[in-house]
Amino acid sequence: MTPWKFGVRGLAAALVLLATAGTALAQGSRVVGTVKDETGQPIKGATLSLENPDAIPRNFTATSDERGRFAVLGLKSGEWSIVAQAPGFLPDATRVLVRATTPVAPLLTLRRAPLPPPSVL
Repeated sequence: MTPWKFGVRGLAAALVLLATAGTALAQGSRVVGTVKDETGQPIKGATLSLENPDAIPRNFTATSDERGRFAVLGLKSGEWSIVAQAPGFLPDATRVLVRATTPVAPLLTLRRAPLPPPSVL
């Protein structure tokens, strides 16, 4: 192999690596968490709202599955607030520090909403 061919191949390999790394960095970080009730049972269909005023986009929304799991991909590194809500439950909120290298796995616990007092007729 001539030095010229090695140089072209090396340059091509470097360009492929740079393009791949740029794509991975552009994808951002992720939050993969769980929503449960106070007895530890998963809550299906909870709505998760994530917000970071310093990020673009600033807001993300997710819904928990039958095991209470949710995932949000493509987050910018930084501090994100998360609010979980579900019908019949009081909302729960937390803050997480999202980093590009490690996914965050918060557990949000929703308490049942108190029943309204009986109406007097």
